[in-house]
Amino acid sequence: RLLDALPESAWVLLTSDHGEEFGEHPGAYSDQPIPGNTRHGHTLYQEVVHVPLVIRPPGGRALTRVYTPVGSIDVAETIAQIAGTTLGPEVDSVALLEVLGDGETPSRPVLSEAIRYGVERKALRDGAMKLIHSQTEDEVYALGSDPGETENLASTQPETLEALRQLLPQNTEVAGTAAETSSAERERLKMLGYVDE
Repeated sequence: RLLDALPESAWVLLTSDHGEEFGEHPGAYSDQPIPGNTRHGHTLYQEVVHVPLVIRPPGGRALTRVYTPVGSIDVAETIAQIAGTTLGPEVDSVALLEVLGDGETPSRPVLSEAIRYGVERKALRDGAMKLIHSQTEDEVYALGSDPGETENLASTQPETLEALRQLLPQNTEVAGTAAETSSAERERLKMLGYVDE
């Protein structure tokens, strides 16, 4: 009914910024005053980073499925191109070509980060292989045969581990300027758990 109420020329995009973890990987939140292992923001397992993405183009174009892993930045580039612009060459993103009706999205490594709580982690997915890296440990998973990420291959496949580590961004500098926020905006961010002050 919602889609029927919208103009036929409207693009509809439905996605999420993260999933939720419900105990699939024990021990992630042992120090938190919340139900055991029920949260997001601490880990980068598939239940947290594999989120829905549904796009309905205007005009009733035939539906298609994108099988290539993509990042949120690619969704942003797709939206920018739909609007007739781009994020620019300095942004490491590609548009979802299936959505734009222009071929297949190229496969490339996709990066995820957990930098808010506890140990900082980075995950890199390259095809069916996935690395979760932190200062304290590395985890490697073959998602094709182990979608639940239960068998860490880091010690048994050191070549795969090193190849994935080489794909991680080496430059950790963050560009930009601090945003000015009002006290009301800071209070809202605090209520959402995004700031501590």
